[in-house]
Amino acid sequence: MNVFFRIGDKFSDKLYCPRLIHFTYIHTYIYIYINIVLQALTLQTVSSLIKKEKSGPSIMLKNYIAKQVTSDELRTLITCSGRFVLHSVSKDPYDNLALEDYLFRHTPLPESTSATSVKNNRLFLYINNPCCVIGRNQLLWREVNVSRAIAQGIPLVRRLSGGGAVVHDWGNINYAHVTTRDGFTRTEFTTKLVRWLVERDPTTLYSRLQATDRGDITLDGTHKLGGSAFKIGARGRAYHHGTLLVDSQLDQIKGLLQSSQGIPGVTWTGSGVDSVRAHVTNLPGSHSVTSIWETITMGFQRDFAGSANNHVPPNSSSHISQHVPVYSCNASKLQIAEVQETAQKLRSADWVHGGGPPFSVHFGPPQTMPERNVAVRHGIICATDIVGLALGTPFAEFCRTSRAVHGLGVDSL
Repeated sequence: MNVFFRIGDKFSDKLYCPRLIHFTYIHTYIYIYINIVLQALTLQTVSSLIKKEKSGPSIMLKNYIAKQVTSDELRTLITCSGRFVLHSVSKDPYDNLALEDYLFRHTPLPESTSATSVKNNRLFLYINNPCCVIGRNQLLWREVNVSRAIAQGIPLVRRLSGGGAVVHDWGNINYAHVTTRDGFTRTEFTTKLVRWLVERDPTTLYSRLQATDRGDITLDGTHKLGGSAFKIGARGRAYHHGTLLVDSQLDQIKGLLQSSQGIPGVTWTGSGVDSVRAHVTNLPGSHSVTSIWETITMGFQRDFAGSANNHVPPNSSSHISQHVPVYSCNASKLQIAEVQETAQKLRSADWVHGGGPPFSVHFGPPQTMPERNVAVRHGIICATDIVGLALGTPFAEFCRTSRAVHGLGVDSL
């Protein structure tokens, strides 16, 4: 095809002489390029599900297509009836947890809320940048070596749900299963998850993986591959979210959480929830984060395509994706006010440091002599017998200056 452009009519003859320029095949190339761009804008392939942020890995999946949705489309999907899988391409822990909370709060109840109804079951998958995450009702300094986390540039995150402390990195998959309060059990989702993993690699994993009564996943009964937390709402909704260690850099995250022995000379008093310490390990076998992400997605599609009691074989027809579609979004770029407000709250020092219950700290030998006490509410010191420590001082500030100013050798707070 021949395409002609007349150019130069209003320019100086010295620079642009009026003439006809003949381009051969250019129209064909433009047509192909435009179609490629339009396809990329219409359907985002799963190869771009999780984009590279900072130095994090990208997820490159091939067995299904996820439709990228806008903020308005996502708001409609969440507030209307229907099952689906949602992937976040963001790795920001605050934004992902904010979207998770929005999904939980705005998923409508189905007409039937029985245990066999899966009409509005949703699965949310995401991967976070390295961070330390604690439960809503935990004491931050009792659970996390805050000074070490800050020195390594590891963000501190307090969830909106309960549960214990965990460390996330790029080799860890986070999931959240939203369901009904009547249909919720602590073990339902992790039991399915174990089955999906075993079906993927029965030679390596058969009889080795187990879903515990606490909703955790263990290997050989001795090491945890993932922990869980739950939230049950007053309006008939519930969700179970957790982690799955696939290819985490366990040597690099070691020491970020406080040991079960605690800090010598430091005694905590309060209603904070203690983490259940356990040895952890990655999923054994030749598995990548990509392949396990895909296994979880397709397992959910199969098991929630119809009745919750109807298990679809792993090699069944892919038509089930029509009943449980897959969508992707960027939690960090959503223009949904409630998500943005929740993320801002999760980032705030008031929430991270002061969102837990009141507590008291007793310092004794070998930290100090004579013994000293500090009482804290909303992250602020409200009582103390340490000379020179002003009431109203943030406990975080006290921890940073405890050795230099107050002579306390609490370097691991």
